[in-house]
Amino acid sequence: MRTVLIISYNWPPDASVGAVRPLKISKQLILHGWKPVILTVKERYYEKLNNEGGGAEDIVLCRTRCLPSPIDIYVSAKSALFKLCGRANKFKESTLRWTSETQSGVSSPTFTNRMKRLVLSLLYTPDEFQGWLPYAIMQSVRAVRAHSISCVVSTGPPFTAHLVGLAIKKLCGTMWVADFRDPWRQNEQRPSMFQSSFSDRMHRGLEAVVLRNADRVVCVSPAMTESYQKSYPDLPDKKWVTLTNGFDEEEFKQLGTVSRYAKFTISYMGSFEYSRTPESLMRAMGELLKEGTLEKDRLTIRFIGKCRYAVGKSVMEMAAQYGLEGIVEIKDLLPRSEALREMLSAHVLLLLATRQVLQVPGKAYEYIAAGGRILAETEPKGATADLIHRLGVGAVVPPGDHESIKRVLKAWYADYIVRDMGGGCELPPRSAALKEYEWTQLGIQYARVLEECVEPVIKQIA
Repeated sequence: MRTVLIISYNWPPDASVGAVRPLKISKQLILHGWKPVILTVKERYYEKLNNEGGGAEDIVLCRTRCLPSPIDIYVSAKSALFKLCGRANKFKESTLRWTSETQSGVSSPTFTNRMKRLVLSLLYTPDEFQGWLPYAIMQSVRAVRAHSISCVVSTGPPFTAHLVGLAIKKLCGTMWVADFRDPWRQNEQRPSMFQSSFSDRMHRGLEAVVLRNADRVVCVSPAMTESYQKSYPDLPDKKWVTLTNGFDEEEFKQLGTVSRYAKFTISYMGSFEYSRTPESLMRAMGELLKEGTLEKDRLTIRFIGKCRYAVGKSVMEMAAQYGLEGIVEIKDLLPRSEALREMLSAHVLLLLATRQVLQVPGKAYEYIAAGGRILAETEPKGATADLIHRLGVGAVVPPGDHESIKRVLKAWYADYIVRDMGGGCELPPRSAALKEYEWTQLGIQYARVLEECVEPVIKQIA
């Protein structure tokens, strides 16, 4: 078997969504004659752990140390300064206010704030995982030599992984595939407090060096691939490959028979990080209740994951504001199998993809495979909207448009009353159009990409 080094900061038991794609790719590559060696960090660096694990026995795992994040050092120093000044109780309030201002686009023109933003932006270039770079490069060089590795795949974010891939390309001469789960320079979700004109130039320069040196660049949506091709028209067409995220049919089969909830249930899996918020949904639901369109004892809204706060507000207080007491439920992170079961049980799956014009959230494909209706709050002209419309699996509403949400939910609730009330309804058969998004199909394509990379080297050696 040929050996491939996969550089991924996220890997099980990391509970973040970033661990899913590299794991699925690795398992599929094994089936197509590749032996994966995974370079990642030690488990203690992950914020949340998935108790189900989910790794594969046939994969060689190399875990490294990581220096503290510059951002964490900054926050710790700021906290210590507040304590030294006798203002420890004000630190959290100050941090939240600062975050809220930057998220809403408010920016002070003072010299102090400009310098603060410049320093933070440099600490966040290419991201907050800079401390992984030296350990990852050293361990990668060892792995290439120890395992006779012929190809390297780096997957990001974090984009530090691509800098590791670049270093190994230069040091060891291996073929290299740069896998982009999100755009780098055009990442709209990067907090504004971590941006400056100087750091933007650095991001552009680093991205260009990575794209020009990688033998293949894999993007997760046609929109992202097209955007990069337009930005780098001088690069050859064969460099660009679109390979989306997907769903694992076997995972769904292992769940057995699952029925919908008895109540009309809207579920959301994930987090309310960046600018994501359920407020438009709650406002719409609150107004529909007041109008008598919805019945409170037949409704449930379930938020599962890192969902207790959104843009600095308590989600439960938000629910009370719109008269949704007793309807909204919040559960912390679930094991993966339970999260998939939740997707199957809900009538509506909420997808928040605001400020993500070029990419599709990874969970969208599992939402689609689950067979429920998807309410996607996203830009009408974007990768997520294109996918939802093309497959006909739900409705797309512009960010913040609660009136559109009302119209959609009114129709779907009426359909629930006619067909599904009482629960136990059978799930609809999966559309044949989803076949291309199964990881078995995506694995075949990914293996082909690696084979095309190493083929010229093999011919040269022969």
